[in-house]
Amino acid sequence: HMTFIFQPVDFSRIIHQVEDEMKALFAEKELKLTIDNSAPDLIMVIDSDMISRVFRNLFVNALKMAPSKSEIEVKIWKSNDMLNCSIQDCGPGIPKDEINAIFEKFVQTGEGASKGGTGLGLAICREIISAHKGTIIAANREGGGACFSFAIPIKKV
Repeated sequence: HMTFIFQPVDFSRIIHQVEDEMKALFAEKELKLTIDNSAPDLIMVIDSDMISRVFRNLFVNALKMAPSKSEIEVKIWKSNDMLNCSIQDCGPGIPKDEINAIFEKFVQTGEGASKGGTGLGLAICREIISAHKGTIIAANREGGGACFSFAIPIKKV
């Protein structure tokens, strides 16, 4: 059971805070994290701790799957009344026959199954994004890797 506390928050602060927390892990694997934020001054009513948790889970997944010395790309943009975020890696991607189950509890797919974890991270992400009245999806990138994207409604102060 998760308890949510919705408050006005600078969305950019969340992503940069999580980036700072995880810098050492990215450095260990010599991964480059690129953040393209086209909504830099957006104040939204969200649960910042829970959205931070989504970013942490998605970053940890990307870290597990991305080969050393590759890049993880984060894109943040507004579209109508939605804030969209995507996290892309250059790893092996998600097996096509398992992509629909990836957000279920205790599910680990492809190479991810051998890299540790409980199989709860993506299920937790789905619950958090749902509580924000949003959606989250997973897809394979053209040319290799996975892309996790979520969209949440922009509720301004």
